[in-house]
Amino acid sequence: MPILFFIIFVFVSMLPALIIISLVKIKEAIFNKFVSPTKKINQGIELKIDGELFKKYIKLAKENFENKNYTSAIDLYDKAILLNNSKSFCFNNRGYCKSRMENYAGAVDDYSNAIDLNQDEAMYFANRGMTYWKWNKKDDAYKDWRQASILGSEYANKWLKKYFNLSTDIASPTSSSFLDVLKKN
Repeated sequence: MPILFFIIFVFVSMLPALIIISLVKIKEAIFNKFVSPTKKINQGIELKIDGELFKKYIKLAKENFENKNYTSAIDLYDKAILLNNSKSFCFNNRGYCKSRMENYAGAVDDYSNAIDLNQDEAMYFANRGMTYWKWNKKDDAYKDWRQASILGSEYANKWLKKYFNLSTDIASPTSSSFLDVLKKN
């Protein structure tokens, strides 16, 4: 009889733990079945990246861009970014599409995301700088074009010379000061 009480006691004392474990497993199963990929990414849960689908979205986005169908290109870049948000070129390209549609705030956000992922890419700074210029934010355009120039962008050098009337090498640390350049314009 004491053994039976002992077994019942052990079972009863383990029951709350078994219930909790079961509830956790049920919660995980429901979460994995019904939560969207976006929420999973935001909650830090790794998704298996479907490389072929990602490549397909990128290819279609580039085709849409070349055909000047920017809205579709943006939608396709959105889908690619949901699959893999660590590719800076996706943010850059989507930003370029937004800039072409005159959505300058959205474009700047995308270029900034691209820069956060890869701070050594001159093109990202040059593109964001041109968007700032179109948005009439000359000081921000100057800063980005100067950084792009330092990183080796010939386009940024040309734009700095054209729009800010600079005749010196802007990448030089001794070139005209930022405020002097802005006073000219």
